[in-house]
Amino acid sequence: MTRDIVIRTSGDADELMAIVRASAARAREWIAAQSGDPLDLLRRMKFDPIGFHPIDDRPLNLIEQINQTWTFAVAIAAARQLLELHPDVSGLRLAPGPTHCSSSIS
Repeated sequence: MTRDIVIRTSGDADELMAIVRASAARAREWIAAQSGDPLDLLRRMKFDPIGFHPIDDRPLNLIEQINQTWTFAVAIAAARQLLELHPDVSGLRLAPGPTHCSSSIS
């Protein structure tokens, strides 16, 4: 399970988003290298651990990677916006669950 993540600055948000992008790039490279039966490709995307967790370096099926990537991307963008709107806050903790992220002011 992903650890709690604290974002204290816009720079923290940028660094975390760079990790999410790198994970997406790894998935794109895998997709670009594929050929053969399109139904087999879709089956592998759905059921095989050929994708990557957006934050942790561990395999996921590609469909789950897509879902988690956008969950993290939105949570990171929201944290950035909240820090800009409330500069007196010391940071935000992203608390991802199995299929969601929530954020709270710390």
